[in-house]
Amino acid sequence: AGWVNLVEQQVIGVIPLEFILGVAASALIVGYYAKTGQDKDSIMVQLVGTSTTGKTTAAQLAISLFGPPIKGVKKLFQSFSSTANALPRMLGNNFGVPFLIDELSLAGSKDLTEFIYLLGENREKGRMTESLDLAEQLSWHTSILMTGENSITSQTNQNLGLLVRLFEYEINQWTKDAEHAD
Repeated sequence: AGWVNLVEQQVIGVIPLEFILGVAASALIVGYYAKTGQDKDSIMVQLVGTSTTGKTTAAQLAISLFGPPIKGVKKLFQSFSSTANALPRMLGNNFGVPFLIDELSLAGSKDLTEFIYLLGENREKGRMTESLDLAEQLSWHTSILMTGENSITSQTNQNLGLLVRLFEYEINQWTKDAEHAD
């Protein structure tokens, strides 16, 4: 009842936060389609806004439907400080639970085109083992939320195929105000 009360008191009526609950629910649908043999792309949503606009709080709301919205090993809340190989591994076997990658600025200024395509592929890169067998390849079908003060597409080659896989939303205030974000 605590989570429901929080939503009733702090979320209902705040359109950006209501939208985020829809993004969270979309993870269930994407995961369901995958489990029923209907392969659908994961949904990727980038929340853009300056500091204290509530973008991380909004993204945490999405994952709070499924578990504690805290960063950590084997958690739904990660950051761009993890490597481009580690993040897909962390997503592995996620079918229907939203996943958050926080703070784009931690990725540095590198080109993220390949990384976005990889997330959209719903599976890790293929690899070989030391014995030249095909290594296990993890997959996922979910909704992936990302946050940053700048557009993630500005760090890509902006191919049309990439732009249809990733939805970016820049809003001046994701929560009512900075205090509401806490």
